[in-house]
Amino acid sequence: MERGHGKRTAVAGVLESLGIGWDECLAAGDGDNDVGMLTAAGWSVSFPNGSRRARSAASYVASAGYARGFVEALKERSAVARSWAP
Repeated sequence: MERGHGKRTAVAGVLESLGIGWDECLAAGDGDNDVGMLTAAGWSVSFPNGSRRARSAASYVASAGYARGFVEALKERSAVARSWAP
């Protein structure tokens, strides 16, 4: 991967092409190479097996790993979104 390019750069290009802002993006990652993307996303999730930097950058750290952790995060995000509803 070229210096200065990574997941954040790639996701930014996709979001731009779709007309979607970072604030509408949910990102998931567990490695140091995910930190930029996790920080930029409107809401982000990492996992217990994730790097310290990824866990620190995420909006939410799931208690379960892998697919179960992702489902847990989606449920949490849904609960948070409902609490904002009028």
